[in-house]
Amino acid sequence: MKLTTGCLLRLFLTLMVIALVCEGKSPSTTNKAKHCELGTHTCHQDAICLSTRKSFRCKCKPGYNGDGKVCKDDDECHDENGGCAQNCINTPGNYTCACHDGFILAPDGKDCIDKNECFENKGGCSHQCVNSLGSFECKCNSGYSLISSGKQCEFGEWCRIMHGCDHNCRTSSTSNKVECFCRTGYFLHSDGKRCVRSCELGNGGCQHKCNTTADGPVCSCAARYLLNLDGKTCRASCSVNNGGCERKCMDSINGPVCQCPEGFKLHQDGRSCIDVDECEKKMDGCSHMCENIKGSFECVCPPGYKVSSDYKTCVDIDECVMKSTCDHKCENLPGSFKCHCKPGYQLYGVTHCADINECSVQNGGCVYNCTNTEGSYKCSCKEGLKLHPNKHDCIDMRQCTTVVQQPNSVLTCVPVGPKEQHCVMTCEENAFLINDAGYLNSTSISFRCGPSTNYEWTNMPTGKLPQCSRNILAPSLTKKARFVLIRDSCSVEPVEAEMIKKNLTDIFNYDQKYKCNNSCQINFVEFSCGSRRKKFQQMAKRSGKKLVTTEFELQINPREISYNCDVDCRSKKTRKKFNKILKKARQSIKGQKFSIRLYNKEYKPMKKSFKPEKAVEELCVNGTQLINKTCIGCSYGTYYDIQTKKCTLCPWGTYQDKEAQFSCIECPNWQPGSGQEGATTLEQCNDLCEPGTYSTSGRKPCLLCSVGTYQPKYGRISCRPCGMGLRTKSTGSTGFQDCLVKVTCKAGHYYNISTQTCSSCPRGFYQPRTGQDFCYTCPGKTMTDFEGSTLAEDCKDRRCGQHMGDYYGILESPNYPGNYPVNVECVWKIKPQKQRRILIIIPQIQLADNDKCEDKIIMRKTKNPYSQNSYETCESRERPIAFTAKSKKLWIQFKSTGNKTAQGFSIPFVAYNEEYESLVEDIVRDSRLYSTSQHQQIFKDRQLLTVLLEVIATPYSYLKYFNVSQSMFPPSFINLLKPKVRRFFQS
Repeated sequence: MKLTTGCLLRLFLTLMVIALVCEGKSPSTTNKAKHCELGTHTCHQDAICLSTRKSFRCKCKPGYNGDGKVCKDDDECHDENGGCAQNCINTPGNYTCACHDGFILAPDGKDCIDKNECFENKGGCSHQCVNSLGSFECKCNSGYSLISSGKQCEFGEWCRIMHGCDHNCRTSSTSNKVECFCRTGYFLHSDGKRCVRSCELGNGGCQHKCNTTADGPVCSCAARYLLNLDGKTCRASCSVNNGGCERKCMDSINGPVCQCPEGFKLHQDGRSCIDVDECEKKMDGCSHMCENIKGSFECVCPPGYKVSSDYKTCVDIDECVMKSTCDHKCENLPGSFKCHCKPGYQLYGVTHCADINECSVQNGGCVYNCTNTEGSYKCSCKEGLKLHPNKHDCIDMRQCTTVVQQPNSVLTCVPVGPKEQHCVMTCEENAFLINDAGYLNSTSISFRCGPSTNYEWTNMPTGKLPQCSRNILAPSLTKKARFVLIRDSCSVEPVEAEMIKKNLTDIFNYDQKYKCNNSCQINFVEFSCGSRRKKFQQMAKRSGKKLVTTEFELQINPREISYNCDVDCRSKKTRKKFNKILKKARQSIKGQKFSIRLYNKEYKPMKKSFKPEKAVEELCVNGTQLINKTCIGCSYGTYYDIQTKKCTLCPWGTYQDKEAQFSCIECPNWQPGSGQEGATTLEQCNDLCEPGTYSTSGRKPCLLCSVGTYQPKYGRISCRPCGMGLRTKSTGSTGFQDCLVKVTCKAGHYYNISTQTCSSCPRGFYQPRTGQDFCYTCPGKTMTDFEGSTLAEDCKDRRCGQHMGDYYGILESPNYPGNYPVNVECVWKIKPQKQRRILIIIPQIQLADNDKCEDKIIMRKTKNPYSQNSYETCESRERPIAFTAKSKKLWIQFKSTGNKTAQGFSIPFVAYNEEYESLVEDIVRDSRLYSTSQHQQIFKDRQLLTVLLEVIATPYSYLKYFNVSQSMFPPSFINLLKPKVRRFFQS
């Protein structure tokens, strides 16, 4: 489970905690005040009242400014003319833009564009009307000229031809000379002939601002607009309505240029953006499937896989990481997993294990009495009989069981009286006797069995012979010690650490004063800066150097035991030698005769700095285990388990004919039930009598079962009769199916000997094969839906699943993740503590298809069908959903009918602090939360959901997951949630 440094989240509600941690805020525990609803607030009439988690706050309406208690009209026209291109008109709480004559307001409500006056009655012109920016001009046909009104035309062009006047001419009132004059809106140029347009007429031909000069109008633009090359018109920059662009806008010489973010391309209108289908480009690098989403794409994995940190490659989901996946053992498979049960247990509901009642099927194979136990069973015999070594058959109490010769030994047995035997077991050369209690310090042992011992073998407390082992050692001894070095720097590089480790190893093994003779080894060397000794600190301070405390573990390995020095002797000698070595090391360091060479430079540990620990640990090499202070190699028929560090019996179907091995050898052509557990030879793989045969010992050579009898098991001393005088086809029959009956019963049925008819297996039983006289019992408390079941998978747990905690839990349909039973009803009640609300997360639901909507789940306030309903469905749902309960408590009911079944559901819930109610609802109501496959996968990941429940319920638990990698979450998921949390804590 993984997240980041900084303030990014683990799951969507961990953001709550991050915001608290990073911004130094703590949530209130009071309910929202209702001043706004009741009208008891003190906000200004031009303000809005906003409820907060603690009380309320006032906010002036748009167009007003102030603290909410006092609000004044905001004169928008004061700042950059309100963004208007020409005129701005302020109004209470608002403003509007207006244009000069000759212009009309643009669609954006701020810019002004030219009005074409010529559209209406030619602008009043008698001949021609020519539109211009902000105005228009009348023109006359050839041979005519405009009169002073500027609209009517008269015949002749005398003023222009004779005097060169632009517009009109007249006789001066002072000099009787003819002079030029201009129409309204123009002024006469200094040359006395040309007429120049002023700003009074059509804003001087300027789109925005006009400034009159001696040479005519000079145009400029409103704030955030740019003057075009014509010197008159204006174009909006990107700061005005984003340049008309839907997304990104860039200013250029030719005006705003629209751009689109990654995953989009520009539409042909040059303004809007359309999605790019990345999946058209050969799946865009996805290892499996590609799914296009708006503005991007995502790689989708098949069930049982998830996308890796590169968001493209699918990797297997290791379901076994969660210890709760399987009741017993979990085996991860590519894209899936498989659960296994311990011996004596049976799998049901895909992941669950329950005890097998072996005694319910043919008495567990016991000849007399069978007693079921958890995970196993026991056979027992009636008085006067005792169990055969095969643990199923019964033999006369007055009979000694046969002892079998063990490896590395010679077994001699002789009769010493009526029904009395005496055996001596002698180990071969260099082998010593061992049993479960450990080393026996002997090479031979005697046994006796007969009337004098009540037919039990002496010197066999566990019922089995001791073994002779050649792999017996005294344990190695280890002790930690430390000394202090003084160096220029206290940092030690890894290569230097290895050099010091090798140097120490060489000192103890090859320096004659230690006499270690290559039996010493250094297991590790660790370094730390400084020392606790003030004396050493002062010495280092005076020299300006650094102290390095060096800790190491020294191990001494013992010599082999012999007839002259047994284990106890060798252990004492090794311990004595170990103490001498440590004493020599102390003296050598104290006398400054101990030095470590590093890069051709010698370092001497500081005097009196050598400190060995008091504790001495005894160790055994792998392949041996410490029993009663002796290292004993795993014996024949066992192997050394690296994980448990113990010797374990070879399971059925394997054997081991050597000592101190790390695995067992598979039996060739092994059949389940044959051989024995802890087999020591290949012959023991198949030395038991096979089904259809028997012998007095249960071992080969064997006899065939006679006609009318059969034997389905290995290693038995008799055969079972068919019963009721029934016969078999021949000798050597292996099961009841070989008995000649009137009718052969099909799967799901059994032959009733007393009635000689077939009967259905009752509920709670099943039979997958034909021609049987029994049915298997469902394991544990499981039950079949109907009579006549043929599969073990038909056994279902009818108990309603639930895992309840103080703040969170999980509700599961019976038998989940296996199919739920028919005709079952579950009712759960969730009643959280005060000031907590309920959040429900439904990763998916699988219900049986039924037109009548009979299998359903209902969530409402109470049992009353008219109470407030939070959720109800009778349909399967693959898409996850999260929602908050409409009521503070929930009554939940699931019902199935007697028809089809399905997988059902596993629904987690959490009771969160109601302070976060608005935030939680804001998040779970956003459809984008489940819009992509990667988002949906988050809610289907059991590992993430476990963390989700814990963090939502107890936000301080977030600290446990603070350093988990953010790479587990797609960036889109993080970006969706961050602003929601930020807004919540800023309100």
